[in-house]
This record gives sequence, structure tokens and C-alpha cells, in this order.
Amino acid sequence: MSNQVREELELERAMLLPLRQASALQSFSLFWMPARFDPMPDAQREWLILFLQRFEQGLSSLKLEKLHFLHSRVLRKNEELQKTFHKKLHRYGPIPGPSRSLNQAAPVKLTPEVMKRFAFNRKNPSIEPFMTETAFRLKKDLAGDFTRIFMGYGGATLIFSGSSSEEMLPQTPAPPLQNVTIPKFLRKYSMLQTFTEDFDPAAPGRMPAWLRNHPSMRPLKEELGVNLEADRTSKRVDTFGRKSRELFGADLKGSAGYEGLAFVLPRLTTQDFLSRGEDEILKWFEVFDVYIRESPEDEGFVIASKHDLRPVFREALETMREDGYVYWEG
Repeated sequence: MSNQVREELELERAMLLPLRQASALQSFSLFWMPARFDPMPDAQREWLILFLQRFEQGLSSLKLEKLHFLHSRVLRKNEELQKTFHKKLHRYGPIPGPSRSLNQAAPVKLTPEVMKRFAFNRKNPSIEPFMTETAFRLKKDLAGDFTRIFMGYGGATLIFSGSSSEEMLPQTPAPPLQNVTIPKFLRKYSMLQTFTEDFDPAAPGRMPAWLRNHPSMRPLKEELGVNLEADRTSKRVDTFGRKSRELFGADLKGSAGYEGLAFVLPRLTTQDFLSRGEDEILKWFEVFDVYIRESPEDEGFVIASKHDLRPVFREALETMREDGYVYWEG
């Protein structure tokens, strides 16, 4: 390796800090970023909130759906976090599903003998061995609540997928309206014309133009990324649930309740990506495009993608440095 190539690689590594890339991998991207969890220091959290916002902006051209998952274990450990979660259930619409490690042992079955030993154990034993690990998928992330409130405790996962929807169940599309004739005496009224001039019978759920273009709607579009052109009655099918269940819950097929599972969330570590075969890992990327997990096992974030994320990371990190934000690795 020439000195020039070596210098270019070192510059690339420096530009990506605090992210570290497994550069030997060619078929997918794998990064690790150190972090302290439970709880995360304020300086790290502030940096992370801004970084993820800019990272998502850089991904916008890929048209990916963002899915939010929170592990139930962190809620059991933190009473204040649990209160916040329960207080805003109506906003987040959480849907539970299994959360599984690739090497996870099956929960201990509660046979009569096991229950008897548990009941008479004077050491106040933990119930964890008897519980199925669960994660909640949050359907909404209003005003960045997920990052601001729930990340930093070692139980959050973000998934970006090109074929998933944030809707958990398929919606039945409304039948397209036939040509509607409006009586002449009604067509004279300007108010009615405002409502009908942009109406498309094939997309009856689309927001009318006068409302889409109103200045008050600008923050929804520019700051929150709401698609004001979307037809709200169109069918949006969630494929993440089905694909994740088939791939990461294959050994559960035939068991009671399998068909009713909303999803199966994998808890992947850097070691999983480094030790498994390429063919197996490429199948994971049929379920998601980008995988970001708070991994206590790795003492940091695991970030994996089938896309080359280096340009997105470089741009986001460069703007962070220009604005004076420095990541404290603790």
C-alpha cells in the first residue's frame, strides 16, 4: 500500500469519527459508534439528536420509511421512562412483538416444579428467565420524541426500509368516485369552486390545493417532512412485519400465535454481522435497508446498511463540526 493510499484512508477514518467502519466488508456497510447508556450523558444525547436529524435528511433521496422500536426491558428498569411511555400511549400507538437475539435461549417453561422452586426461593429471584423479550413499535414520532425521550437507555432500534409503511395493518382503499355533476347554481359560488377545482376522483383523500399551499402548512412539509400531496385513502401495506416474521421468526412457525405476530425484531450486534455468512446477512437486508441499534453488548451503536452510507455520514458530520458540535465519547 502506497503512502498516498494510506494517507487517504486515514483521512477517511478521521472524517467519519466518532463512527468506526468495518472497512474490510464489501457487500454491505457496518459501523460502530461508542456510547454510554442508562442513561446517556446530556452532551451525547444533544449531539445524537442533531446528528440523526441530519442523517435522515441525507437519506431522504432513498425514499425510505422510518420505523421506531423500543425494548420493553428499558421500561421495566426505568420508572420515569415507563410513566412517560404510558402517559403518551395515544400518541405513539405502540404495537408489541418479539425481540430476539440470534443466539437467544428459549424462555424457561413454567412447569409446576419450576413454579414451586420459584415461589419458595428466598433470594427474590428475577422473572427475566421466564419472560419472552418484547419490543414496541411506535407508529408515530411527533416532534422527534423518540430520539429525545427514549434513546439513550440501551433499548432503542431504528429501521429504515424501502418497502415498509408506518401503518401496521393494510387499509382498504376507498373506491374511486365516478364523475360527479355539480348543479349549475352551486358552481357559481366561489367557496365551492375553491373546494372542487383541485379535486381528483381517483385520489379523493388528497388535501385540496388551497390548504396544501397555505403558509400555515409549510412547517408540516419543511420541518416534519409530511407529504401533503399524498392520497390518505390509498392502500399502504406493511411488509416489514411479514418479512421479519418469516426470516427472524422462522423457528416459531407452527406455534400458537405465530400468524398474529406484528413483527419479529432482531437484536443484532457487530459480532453477528462479522461472524455470519454473507448470504445470510444479505437476506437480512431484504427486510430492512438501514439498521441502527443501541447495543449494550457493543457499548455503542451498531449501524448497518446495504447502501454505502459514507457520503451521508461525511456530510452530516461535516455540518456538525462546522456548527461547533463535538461528540463526547466518554
